[in-house]
Amino acid sequence: MNTKSINDKIAQYPILNELKSALILKGLSYRTEVNYMDCTARFLDFIEYDNSFEITENHFRDFLFHLHSTNLSKVTINAYNSYIRFFFNAVLQCTINPYHVPKSKTIPKDIDFLFDYQIASLLNAVSDDSRIDCIIKLALCCGLRINEIVSLKISDISTRDINNMTVYIRESKRNKSRYVPIDKTMYSSLQRYAKEYHIVPGSDKHLFLFISVNSNRIIYWWY
Repeated sequence: MNTKSINDKIAQYPILNELKSALILKGLSYRTEVNYMDCTARFLDFIEYDNSFEITENHFRDFLFHLHSTNLSKVTINAYNSYIRFFFNAVLQCTINPYHVPKSKTIPKDIDFLFDYQIASLLNAVSDDSRIDCIIKLALCCGLRINEIVSLKISDISTRDINNMTVYIRESKRNKSRYVPIDKTMYSSLQRYAKEYHIVPGSDKHLFLFISVNSNRIIYWWY
């Protein structure tokens, strides 16, 4: 498993500094920048780049053949294709032949949804755990993505005005921020969670607390 940080990868492959600069100019979110950097570093690992030889379209093609030999989905492989294509265009200043390095044809996925009885069953299953109940309802009632939920800070929750309660989502998809309304059901779950976990209103700490047991020690951290 690759556990190197982005800074470690830049130290190993200085060319990634040029990619980072191009991504900053592109105005992407930090999370998206990391995806571009990480996938490009994996490509450089695959071709065993030594910071000296010329990177060619054939290296790119060989990497895609490798990805197709794994259990990665075509959607994921196409994401790699896009990230590395940007690297070639923005950093190497090399235009890719789309016929030589094509994207995979994908079948549109049917939209998944839950029936009312499934939602009721899910909420019933988590009703005894105020934290999980709150997380599930943020997804169901407010439409938050999982990365948006775990990134929430306590100060992002505004419930002072009972008629205008909101959750503030900062720099989400496409680097956009937004406010999401909170209904009474969500408000009740937040109140219950805050009381049980001693949440201090207005704090800059992250909203959810997770516990990990490691080497006979219990580690608490805010997520």
